[in-house]
Amino acid sequence: MEESVVVKKGGLFNKYRTIQQGIDAVSDGGTVYIENGQYSENITIDGRSVALKGKGQVAISASSNMPLLKTIDAAVTLQGIAFHQTGHTNAIYVKETSEVNIEDCRIEGENYQDVKTTYPALWIGLESKVHVKNSTLIGHTSNSLHAEESVVTLENCDVKGVGIYAGLGSRLTAENLIIKNPSNYGIFAKEAELNLHEVSMTGGGVAVILEDSKGYINSLTTNHTYRDVLRVDHSELTVEKAEMKNFCEIKRKDEKAGYPAVYIKNRSVVKLDDVQIHDSLFDGIQVYQSQLELSNAFLKKLFMGIYIREQSTVKLENVEMTRLEYNAVSSAGQSNVMIKNSTFDHCVDEHEKNYPVIFIKEEGSLHLEETTIKGSLHDAVYLDGVQNTYLDNVTFDAVNIGVYIQKSILNANQLTIKNCYKNALILQDGEADIRNSYLENNNLNSSATYEKNSDIPKAVDAAISIANARVVLDSVEVIDKTAAVSLRERSSLNASSLQLSGGVFSMDSIIDISYLTFRNIEKEAVHFKLLRGTAAKVQFDDPSVRVWLQKDKGSRFSSNLIHSPHMVLSYDFTEKATGPVPVNDAIPFEMKTKESQPKDKETVQMESLIGPTAYKEVMKKFLKEITLYKVRTAQGISMDQQWGMLWLQKGMNDLTPFFDQTRNLLIETELIKENECFRFSEMSSLNDLEQISSGLLWIDQLEKIENDTNLMTLLENKFPNHKLVIIISGKETEINRLKNFAPKLIEQLNYKSVFGLYTPEETAEIVRQILVKHQFVFDSTFLKEAVNDNYPSSTDERINQWPEEIVKSIIQVQSERLIDQPELSLEKEQIISLTQTDILKGIMAVK
Repeated sequence: MEESVVVKKGGLFNKYRTIQQGIDAVSDGGTVYIENGQYSENITIDGRSVALKGKGQVAISASSNMPLLKTIDAAVTLQGIAFHQTGHTNAIYVKETSEVNIEDCRIEGENYQDVKTTYPALWIGLESKVHVKNSTLIGHTSNSLHAEESVVTLENCDVKGVGIYAGLGSRLTAENLIIKNPSNYGIFAKEAELNLHEVSMTGGGVAVILEDSKGYINSLTTNHTYRDVLRVDHSELTVEKAEMKNFCEIKRKDEKAGYPAVYIKNRSVVKLDDVQIHDSLFDGIQVYQSQLELSNAFLKKLFMGIYIREQSTVKLENVEMTRLEYNAVSSAGQSNVMIKNSTFDHCVDEHEKNYPVIFIKEEGSLHLEETTIKGSLHDAVYLDGVQNTYLDNVTFDAVNIGVYIQKSILNANQLTIKNCYKNALILQDGEADIRNSYLENNNLNSSATYEKNSDIPKAVDAAISIANARVVLDSVEVIDKTAAVSLRERSSLNASSLQLSGGVFSMDSIIDISYLTFRNIEKEAVHFKLLRGTAAKVQFDDPSVRVWLQKDKGSRFSSNLIHSPHMVLSYDFTEKATGPVPVNDAIPFEMKTKESQPKDKETVQMESLIGPTAYKEVMKKFLKEITLYKVRTAQGISMDQQWGMLWLQKGMNDLTPFFDQTRNLLIETELIKENECFRFSEMSSLNDLEQISSGLLWIDQLEKIENDTNLMTLLENKFPNHKLVIIISGKETEINRLKNFAPKLIEQLNYKSVFGLYTPEETAEIVRQILVKHQFVFDSTFLKEAVNDNYPSSTDERINQWPEEIVKSIIQVQSERLIDQPELSLEKEQIISLTQTDILKGIMAVK
């Protein structure tokens, strides 16, 4: 026998005219070279090692119902051959522990229609090993490749027609696999193991199906599939890097049809990382009775984001969803959801009914952390019958309602809720514990409702609306145009360290508040409205303030106020009689042992604008305009906006503290980023200025502008940028010269603030805020009088530090007094009390 032979169709002296003749003639381990031509035969290799290599265009086909090539316990190499089965069976049949290497081949299966039994193009079974490289597999009526109990490797291959099946313990590895228009699926694994790298599929049915299998996919791309992309049934699957788009195309033809990009069910465990799912009429992911971990993912333009049911567990981290038609996350059936470090932006389209961005019902749990939900006409989070919910460091911005709980239990820390069209929080038929949170500018589209034929309010829109619920609030600040808190239907509120800008409305409820502060106490018409038997016990941070109270005869109000509340009115729901009703006696102020909550620098700045009245009023107006701009932007309304401010220095030389305060405020409102703050006097060259396109720019050396025409033009051209806030500061003489040299620049300034001296009232307010933060108790009225009487008239540079010097002096005086009284035990309740003598001596000490 020969080590190699040549097979060719013609030739007078040609010894081997069929491939089978060449195989029979070559020695074990030998090579059969096949010349150009169309060979019609059925080849069998049994128990031998043979290489078949085509030279030129070699094609094998046959019309008999037998495989074109059959191997039994053989070692075969195929190279450069096209197999086209025109009979009714497989093109290549590999069985019984064969090892086959296929390279640069085309394997096309039968095309018999309307038969009960169909045959795959390449059939592999019975513990065989097959490696296919740089080849094309085509299955017309059955699989392009079918493997059972075998190990199969595909490298740089194309699959057309019907896809690949791996079952009965097979292991399929593929790299750089291109699948086009498979009729039912691209790859189907049943009781098998998949390891796929660089898989691309266009058109057709499901890209990958796993049943009772394990799989790993790295870099999957699919486009225009008419069904789901990944279907996982009682299997384990890990996917790293994938893009799935334009799936479930059948939905366009059949409204009842619906398949998500990823369909997970029946106790499966799936991990998806670096995944993009977008542009479909159906859901991104559905999970039934399974586990899902989704990270670094982007979902856009879908029906729903993730649909979760039947005791599933889902973890999302660093996920972004936008432009969804319905819910971003919908969970029910005792499922558990954890979301961390994610963003949901403009997720739900406009509908008549409410479709929350995150909707959890039927027990289960929700853990939401370091996440932002913004820009939706629907609620951000809706909980119905959820027994375990925890929110931490979550922001809701420009949504319908921030959090709506019904028959649920909520624990929350560091919530920021702002610009809601309705309430920030609705707590109904449940329990809630909310701490260290900030609510601002909510209830944009809300108003009160009243009893029939009465001016008695039946319900008021409040930032926090409580109905038949038990609520704990700790270190919560509310800045809203409506009531801050409303209670009804036998609710209870236990609160500590509240700062409110709106009143408290209550019907048939219990209120217990300590450390309460009203930010705009002089502007609030009614601070407490208590009806239908409400019992309220309130301890104010400053017991010397005067509040307005409205109550009926059946309600009670007790407090630590030195002065009784104003305008006490009565509502009698039987006789509707009105008139003054005495308030309960003041209760003694009791300071509870309580650790103060640390606050970051931005939060402190937001709580207390310091400085001249002109600066405070300008900044408040500026912040409102920023809020309106962001709300309109969230609503899709374009607004031309530029932010330019003029600071005129009359009594203060150093404006650095106010620049720092402004910078922190703008960072807090997310108009600028922390690294986008620039001071002109600290720039090394003009090139630095040219690179600035967003953030806060402070021009504090006006003489440079006067002497540089190019610089002046550069600044004028920067103003149309709505992402840039520009502050120009200088003394009156400098500003007047700038008006002459750069009138266009001055005209573009929206806001003007004059920095003169602190007035006595401003000084007293700054001192009061600092002392309150140290948890001192004192008479604020006497503090203001003492400052008025002893305010220094000089205008030296001490003015910038003078309020802090007062605080230090007051504390020093108090400390000396306590030391001189050895009989005192110096307990906390005594240390935090300030006498009028302490205040007066402290103020006089800085004169």
